[in-house]
Amino acid sequence: MHVTGWVCTPGETGPVPIGHPLPNVRTYIVDEALNAVPEGVQGELLIGGIQVARGYLRRPELTEERFIPDPFVDDPAARCYRTGDCVSWRADGAIDFFGRYDSQVQLGGVRVELGEIEAALRRHPAVADAAVLAREMEASKRLVAYLRRAEPGGPEPDPSVDTLRRFLADTLADYMTPGWYVWLDEFPVTPTGKLDRRALPKPEAARPSIEQAFEAPRAGTEARLAAIWREVLQIDRVGRQDDFHLLGADSLSALRLFEAISREFGIELPLVELLQSPTISQLAARLDAGDLQTATTSIVTLRAGTTGQPLYLPPSMGGELLYWRDLVRGLAPGRPVYGFALPADCEDPADLHALAAALVRDLIAFQPQGPYHLAGYSFSAAVAFEMAQQLRASGREVGVLAMIDYGPGLPEGLWTRLRTVAYFFANLPWWLRYDILQSNWADFVSRVRRKLANAGGRMWNYGRLDAAREAERAVEEMFDQQELPDTHRKLVIDQLDAYYRYHPVAYGGRILLFWARCRPLLHSLAPDLGWTLYAGDGYRRIIVRCNHDNILDAPHAGAIATALDQAMRAHEQPR
Repeated sequence: MHVTGWVCTPGETGPVPIGHPLPNVRTYIVDEALNAVPEGVQGELLIGGIQVARGYLRRPELTEERFIPDPFVDDPAARCYRTGDCVSWRADGAIDFFGRYDSQVQLGGVRVELGEIEAALRRHPAVADAAVLAREMEASKRLVAYLRRAEPGGPEPDPSVDTLRRFLADTLADYMTPGWYVWLDEFPVTPTGKLDRRALPKPEAARPSIEQAFEAPRAGTEARLAAIWREVLQIDRVGRQDDFHLLGADSLSALRLFEAISREFGIELPLVELLQSPTISQLAARLDAGDLQTATTSIVTLRAGTTGQPLYLPPSMGGELLYWRDLVRGLAPGRPVYGFALPADCEDPADLHALAAALVRDLIAFQPQGPYHLAGYSFSAAVAFEMAQQLRASGREVGVLAMIDYGPGLPEGLWTRLRTVAYFFANLPWWLRYDILQSNWADFVSRVRRKLANAGGRMWNYGRLDAAREAERAVEEMFDQQELPDTHRKLVIDQLDAYYRYHPVAYGGRILLFWARCRPLLHSLAPDLGWTLYAGDGYRRIIVRCNHDNILDAPHAGAIATALDQAMRAHEQPR
């Protein structure tokens, strides 16, 4: 059934829209709350009118999801169809198409919208069309972009990986940037003329086309590292000046790389090393000089600057810092930002108090006097909170302390349980919207199956398992079927165990709380996440319309960065 149409005329350039609604068809573009969006704002396309069917044959659940009461007419019997298409209005009333809302995949525990990546790639002048797949490569899912040339056989060479990544950096988070790019003159299509995704070729194992000219690794350490990189990245050759991230790498391949280097060289690399030494030549120089073993501080420069007081960001479980990239990018230009590697001389990096003490020691040596601005997310928020407690106990000033979707929780008791039931029902519509209606169904079913497989054991062992076993189960569910290197997996489990066992005490300062509006279904925590009882000077809550998993993704990370900047600037003002 056709619902919109567009007449193409000679001489027109640019993307072809879906067009205008046909007679007796109503089209709406709405946000997540089914409110109409203005011109130029992307939303979901709804179709109403006399041609809308009543539902799917013998599929009542899918019918209820897709065929909904028309929110813009008074007739209670009127229905409209949720297409799942991401679109926006043009000034002339035509509709532009950007991709599918249900084309989400999950990579390393993070949901990725493939249609958003495709829409960003189509804006490049050399790209006529784009398709993005998550393919199984080197034992994990990797994003592969297929690009149809705007000028097949033209005189200009295809843009390099560097060029495309810089182009995408303005609108996409790093984890949404494909690692592989395949250029085609034409896309394979089905007999009905639609893109045949199954027929898209697998990327070759050749070195990607990057601006850096190939320079063969030198004998010795460089050659040994190059062999490891080729095996981990599954490419035929690696140059000594090639940037690791431009060769199709992601955080999981970085973990495998570090594990392989540990076996080859007998040295443990900090996870932030690839931020500082992303090429074989740089990493080999560090290894040969022994710098990795003689690091005197855990502080890592995430962004240099001279404007304003610095912001400090503790690492996540396992020492991960890459997830801060979108937030750092969204902060005001010139503000210095520092992260922390896991301290090599920390007595027990899985003990949250010991870890915070080691980081505080390095922080004071780096910046003897406050104020200290700290922000953390989930596990790293607990680390930041404990650092703030220790800094204040030593008589030093803590400025902004930002807790990104982390809180101490509510005290045990009947009243807490009753409130939790109320929060569950209040959260249910948000959970359905963010975690169900906007979820990729294959990933959702996979998650449900994993949880159901453990449901019997969870019920049988309810209240019996210690925090360590719960942490192990959580890591298994968090990373789906993607295997972590054994050493890293153990550290993550141990630190998650410490996170579960950490009990904050009352804090004398003020808390800046960023609260994800959508709560996990069975953890519908209070809107204050428990800070009312623990923040002696009060807290300020900022609601972010997202869930816990994507709160540090664009565009949410940008909104958090803006609020952080405002809070730090207010603290910097003379009192």
